[in-house]
Amino acid sequence: MNCITCQEKILIFDQLSETEQDALLEHIEECEECSDTFEHFLQLEEALDIILENEAIILPQQKKQKPNPYKYLKRAALICASLFILCLAAWNTPPVKAAIERALNELIGDKFLEMDKPLEHKDEDKKKKKDTELVIRTVKETPNGNKMITYESGQKNRNEYANGNFEVSDGSVRITYFKEKNIYTSEPLDGTISQMTQDIFKDLDPSQIKHLGETTYVGRKADMYEITFDDGWIAEYWFDKETNWIINEYRIENGKKLPNDDGPKLIEFKVIEVEKDHKLFNASPPEGAELAEFDPMRILELDQ
Repeated sequence: MNCITCQEKILIFDQLSETEQDALLEHIEECEECSDTFEHFLQLEEALDIILENEAIILPQQKKQKPNPYKYLKRAALICASLFILCLAAWNTPPVKAAIERALNELIGDKFLEMDKPLEHKDEDKKKKKDTELVIRTVKETPNGNKMITYESGQKNRNEYANGNFEVSDGSVRITYFKEKNIYTSEPLDGTISQMTQDIFKDLDPSQIKHLGETTYVGRKADMYEITFDDGWIAEYWFDKETNWIINEYRIENGKKLPNDDGPKLIEFKVIEVEKDHKLFNASPPEGAELAEFDPMRILELDQ
């Protein structure tokens, strides 16, 4: 299969047979140019979902029994936009450029907000959906060389340190326990970091967001985005493709990525299944622990 044929088939990918899709994907894996085109196509498809939904397109009621025109409207728009971009013409068409940039802007904001939602089983996994819950389990190495295990599900999380200390949040309160002193602190939570971050991203001009393509990190496929904030500093975020969680980030200065030496380094990222009656996010201190006044500086003791 040559590149011209491949890029034509990319535009009708979901209309191809399984055999044709497999042949196309085989070529894409071996061809960097077609791989970039396919990635751009997937990005446009997601962006156009946002555009069409935000424009509140109203479909005539009498056409409900016929094939959904939304599907074909989206497909027509996608093909047109893809062809324009492949020909480098879309970026000279202000309405098309504005629509795609606006969609990318909202897409990034939504990625952050997605981290507040628990993961869901696939529709066909009805029994698993009833009996188990999907939880993100990560292992990080702290600056002093210790391991920290984290469990996360939407707004709930638990951090376990090698010394027996732990933090657990049920979404409304965070308990921090210090094993050696057998004390704990309790801190109410107002909103989430991802909610606040999403608000920041939605206020950015679309030109401040750049998609850098796909990479692999700790065995996970991830989309990379470069963000230029209003105060001038630049950051790069890597979103896990399966979960939309951030698995890596950098501060960029003078065109160079600054090393993340002051925080824990991710070394493992998995989605696991746990029984519904698990107690991972039970924000209660161990029996007999004494309540202590919350002190932000005490957080430094967690990994000591």
